[in-house]
Amino acid sequence: MGQVSYVRMLALGLGAALMIAAAWGTATASASGLEWGRCEETESQTGGKYANAGCTETAAHKQGAYEWEPRERVHLESMTAVGAVSFETAAGKKVECAAIGPESDALGLGPRGAGTPLWEFEGCTSEGEPCTATDAYPGEINDLYSWYGELWKGKLGYISGRGTADPTVGLSYEVPNHERLFEPVHCNGRIGTIWIGGAPKGRDAFLSTIGPVNEMTETFTQVYSESAPGVPSPTKFAGGRKQTLEAFVGNHWEPVAMIATFNYNTGRASEIKATR
Repeated sequence: MGQVSYVRMLALGLGAALMIAAAWGTATASASGLEWGRCEETESQTGGKYANAGCTETAAHKQGAYEWEPRERVHLESMTAVGAVSFETAAGKKVECAAIGPESDALGLGPRGAGTPLWEFEGCTSEGEPCTATDAYPGEINDLYSWYGELWKGKLGYISGRGTADPTVGLSYEVPNHERLFEPVHCNGRIGTIWIGGAPKGRDAFLSTIGPVNEMTETFTQVYSESAPGVPSPTKFAGGRKQTLEAFVGNHWEPVAMIATFNYNTGRASEIKATR
């Protein structure tokens, strides 16, 4: 394939992997009870807190067979895309990528947050013409400088249904406004050059849904979608502020949305616990 290309999301601008633990410890403090972990059979002679294998049903008098164990690290590996990955601006201009490459990886997750995913985009085009990031081959998008020099923070949060038996949970990545998600992406044809991320005001953010929740599983699905050109869906966590991503195209900034579905395998059964 030639040069390996990566896309690094969510820059803290600190550039030190040692800060990951600190990011995990502080993310989503407001999302009480929402965390990655495992529901395991208890070895305690006095019993566990939960009656079922998903740790969603509290046992009477704490005489249950299961106990909840937050995980210090959950690795989302074997990352695959379901179909194409695309970015669409409010004006309807698109960058479409046919696939993600084998180097794509969603790195470790802490109990309440997320590390930095690495994405390799292949077969990227706009209006049928190839798109290329700096130092990439035609059809590839990369940002090797950010991959080596940045650390991006993510967090878990409720989209809707908090406190119910079937809540919807999201995973967001935020980027300080002085950072770009990519080096400028050059597309032949009318779209020209587009910068994804780096808006002059506020913070750029990607927000997706992720699941299942309250279920021990080795496979999780993350979905990025839009409700209209450039308008992501969902747009915010429940009770939170609106999260947006912008792109600079045609000499002005405008909203842009990412459309993608990713599947991950953790290699060991884990759970997003969304109920207490």
